[in-house]
Amino acid sequence: MASYLVAQGHQVNVITGYPYYPQWKVHYGYKNNRFSSESIDGVSVTRCPLYVPKNPSGFKRILQDFSFFISSFIITTSQIFQRKKYDLVFAVSPSFMNGLTALWYRLFFPQSKIIYHLQDLQIDAAQNLDIIKNKYFLSILSSLETFILNRVDLVSTITESMRQKILSKKAIPKSTIVFPNWTDIHELSDELLDNTILQRLNIPKDKKIVFYSGALGEKQGLEILLDVAQMSIYELSDVLFLIAAAGPYTEKLHKRALELSLKNIQFINLLPKEEFYLLLKVATIHLVIQKRSASDLVMPSKLATILGVGGLALVSTDQGSDLHRLILKHNIAIPFEPENSISLFELIKKIINKSEDLKSIKHTIYHEMYNFQNPNLNIFYLDINFIKNNGLNYTKRYLERKQLINNFILEVKKI
Repeated sequence: MASYLVAQGHQVNVITGYPYYPQWKVHYGYKNNRFSSESIDGVSVTRCPLYVPKNPSGFKRILQDFSFFISSFIITTSQIFQRKKYDLVFAVSPSFMNGLTALWYRLFFPQSKIIYHLQDLQIDAAQNLDIIKNKYFLSILSSLETFILNRVDLVSTITESMRQKILSKKAIPKSTIVFPNWTDIHELSDELLDNTILQRLNIPKDKKIVFYSGALGEKQGLEILLDVAQMSIYELSDVLFLIAAAGPYTEKLHKRALELSLKNIQFINLLPKEEFYLLLKVATIHLVIQKRSASDLVMPSKLATILGVGGLALVSTDQGSDLHRLILKHNIAIPFEPENSISLFELIKKIINKSEDLKSIKHTIYHEMYNFQNPNLNIFYLDINFIKNNGLNYTKRYLERKQLINNFILEVKKI
């Protein structure tokens, strides 16, 4: 976003930490013990030291946020002393405390407008996932969040349901908008696919890949994959569950897969961008998995990436959630019930056994999972290619980077 804004003629300064995600280790070439500056695509970037735990827990992540709050507060204060004036301050949550730093800056420059962008409802997620259990501490955090929401000029977030959750809080924001995550479009014809990626990863070409890529953490609940892989050993012998992941739970999940002797699961490191897109295109099925308690708190950005290559995504989402409604409205993916390994296995089996279309599935899956009483529901009369094309067309129409950022700038000019 910052690079795009610079290309449009804006001057953009960024205050951030050192890159560490998703390995939870500061990336090679950076030293996390000092402040530093660099220029990236014309963007002036100031790096602040922060605590990066090797094995993150709820408490350690609080410490991490607080460490960045302190270091970024120091840099912001130095910019105040230097009389650096900005028209707009774009504060991203998480960490939600970035909003406090933005308000501190505006105390000295009242003409600056603050946009508080909630990429994740951090406090809600911490409570619902039992990451923070102390009710008194949660109450303090919620009060701080309300303080921020009531004082910024614009609150943006990535889905309509998240916007509604914000509006249901005690806070009364001045203005709220939806500013979705975007994706890049990568249309690759089958003729151009480079199957050497499979050879390099030691994956037989005759295997049908069920692919998960991303972070492994509290919100995902990927233990379900071990159950599904175990069910698939005999009935789906031509299927390989491929997990390209990093994060605090990767080693734990890998160890458990070895204990269960699951030879149909393969773990790989996160791939370079171009190889990643090739593997996305090669995979038969893509999994977007979240726990039920997180299903309406975050919008999985990986779904947009999958749709952008024309992939078939199976998405765990509760009936009635914003994500579920979007999938049904546009026929862009196939939803399944969160934390239900049997439902996911049956869905994968039916798709693998009918790889060309889903006509035989009809309404069965919806009735089994959600006990729908609507006999007119007809999404599963559509074939797989139709759903994949719908997903690709949806990204072109609604999730293209330039269009979303330009629309956002128009909204910002209204405040």
